[in-house]
Amino acid sequence: MSSTHLPFINNEVRRFTHILETSNNQAERVAAERTFVERLDSHFSRYMQDEKKQFEDKKEADLKDIESKKKHVEQLIKQVNATIVNKDKITLNVGGRLFTTTTATITSQENSFFSAMFSGMFSVEPEQDGTYFIDREPGDFGIILERLRGQDVKKVVQSLDGERRVRLLNDVRFYCLEGAFQTYLPELGILREVDVHNARALHGDDDLVLAGHTGFVNAIVELDDGRLASASNDKTIALWDTTTGASNMRLTGHSSYIQRLIKLRDGRLASASDSFDNTVRVWNPTTGLCEAVLTGHVDSVRHLVEMNNNRIASASNSPNDRRIRIWNTTTSECENMLTAHSSFISSLVMMPDGRLVSGSNDKTIKIFNEAGVCLVTCNGHGDGVTVLLVLKDGRLLSGSRDKTIKIWNTTSGACEATLTGHAAQIGCVTEIADSRVASSSDRTIKIWSTRNPKCLVTLDGHTNLVTCLRELNDASLVSAAKDKRIKIWNTLTGQCIISLIGAGDMTRCMTVLRDGRLACDGGDYSVKIYK
Repeated sequence: MSSTHLPFINNEVRRFTHILETSNNQAERVAAERTFVERLDSHFSRYMQDEKKQFEDKKEADLKDIESKKKHVEQLIKQVNATIVNKDKITLNVGGRLFTTTTATITSQENSFFSAMFSGMFSVEPEQDGTYFIDREPGDFGIILERLRGQDVKKVVQSLDGERRVRLLNDVRFYCLEGAFQTYLPELGILREVDVHNARALHGDDDLVLAGHTGFVNAIVELDDGRLASASNDKTIALWDTTTGASNMRLTGHSSYIQRLIKLRDGRLASASDSFDNTVRVWNPTTGLCEAVLTGHVDSVRHLVEMNNNRIASASNSPNDRRIRIWNTTTSECENMLTAHSSFISSLVMMPDGRLVSGSNDKTIKIFNEAGVCLVTCNGHGDGVTVLLVLKDGRLLSGSRDKTIKIWNTTSGACEATLTGHAAQIGCVTEIADSRVASSSDRTIKIWSTRNPKCLVTLDGHTNLVTCLRELNDASLVSAAKDKRIKIWNTLTGQCIISLIGAGDMTRCMTVLRDGRLACDGGDYSVKIYK
């Protein structure tokens, strides 16, 4: 017993003994005895509680000390294993250059190229000389190996020129080592890269995944009431609440893939379908009813634009159907058929004054008045026209398979400027602030001035074909590509601000909502909304 408790017990004993020795009153002696027992019992209870608490506190401290020592020993074992030269030593032959390390080091990152290679799931045999051959440019593999050894390679990465940083970033992605290099992404030209599929916490609670389609999503539009409409290869159009992510309506009727979806000025939707259907349908998104079925095309309908007076224009991208059809959405009648091109229609846009513009694989651009009369033919491209864009200043921009972009006077049909620099056909274009245009070709994006036609900056970072471009705000551009990444760029500096890693196939469509959020197809049958 602790010595701190003895004085109390001695005092109680002396007090009780004194009463017994001096008092002849039996009742007083019994009361003193009861008080003595109660006080001792109370004191012993407190004593036992104190002893129990001290024991538990000591036990908890001992456990923490044991756990700390255990972690320290485990760390020492890991360090020893990592430095034992002959333990699981392997030699990699990367493109003809030899690198010696251990299997523990090379497989230290989960879900990487190397962890899969040496997992035992694949039949990976060494060469006759005992090395493992990897058919990859050795380049900066030494930097990758040093990082896997736990070294800080920031200064090394910073010393690389722009071209070598791009190559290193491509190698990091090839070997699936983004996790190991996460803190070095700014030095590689990316301020932040987020895996929005495997890391929902990084994705953010304010982002939405709209799941329900059973086929790839080809078109997305925002409705007047704030809902989102998505058209899919599952032959349906889904309407979504962009606050909760719930689907509150499904429009059915098409018998094949839905390739195009537009919102009409009266709030209705118009959709165009692929082969085996070849129809255009007009929908009321409030009732969910199909109000018109427009038939007449003989192949896939890929182009759809709204005209004045409740009319829409549609065109196929097939050489079997080279006509542009003008439809009345009230009567469902085809009011006009325009036959002006000798090959399929590749793009269809409307001018603010009501004129209709078509681009074709026959290398020409045609401008029609509202009556369907061809007013102007723009000649000059050396190959088929791939994309058209009406600029805010009223001029027309076109991209072509001939790798050039041209700017046209829509009254005279004269070519006012030719922009060169892309290495492949022009895939998509979008106008951004300050009389600038963004265009994609293969893996690169270029920012052009349309006022003083020239390339201002080249955005290099995607590793596969760029599929979509949209202006996010006055200084930002969002792009998507077949490399399963959505990137946000500073269009003034050319720096990639953020890179979102998707889960499925390429992103086919995207739109910026009125509240500033980005909606795009997820490449996995879903629609994703990013804040």
